[in-house]
Amino acid sequence: LFHSLSGPEVHGVIDEMDRRAKSEAPAISSAIDRGDTETTMPSISSDRAALCAGCGGKISDRYYLLAVDKQWHMRCLKCCECKLNLESELTCFSKDGSIYCKEDYYRRFSVQRCARCHLGISASEMVMRARDLVYHLNCFTCTTCNKMLTTGDHFGMKDSLVYCRLHFEALLQGEYPAHFNHA
Repeated sequence: LFHSLSGPEVHGVIDEMDRRAKSEAPAISSAIDRGDTETTMPSISSDRAALCAGCGGKISDRYYLLAVDKQWHMRCLKCCECKLNLESELTCFSKDGSIYCKEDYYRRFSVQRCARCHLGISASEMVMRARDLVYHLNCFTCTTCNKMLTTGDHFGMKDSLVYCRLHFEALLQGEYPAHFNHA
């Protein structure tokens, strides 16, 4: 194509083509080899199109999701357990090639579980411990009145249930009235 142009003229034309190619749609690229006089423009091939990791279909949407180093249609990124659409979630989790929402991942794979809600506790979460049990901060509440108990609060436990001081004392008085009559 550039056989009739001399060296500096060829580079000026090539530079202008590069500038124009960058301002056009990103799918079109210039494939000019400065050391060769032959110019080819690559075609947009369908084998270069992204395939959805969820359905296997071609992604032709303007936007797609990237999760676990794979591309997904927005509608296809779902929890494999509860089918929750993860498009608007802040996190998703992967194990053995399956995608999970936070709750299902912790429920299935978490080592520590909250003694109250039985959901998983991540290693980065703050917890409350009582005896050999672990609780989410929000789950460490009185069984009777749901008052949130914090560090320094007095509480009691019976049958792995947590009670604020007031309700624990009432529980004890109800079970052991003779003990409190002697005190």
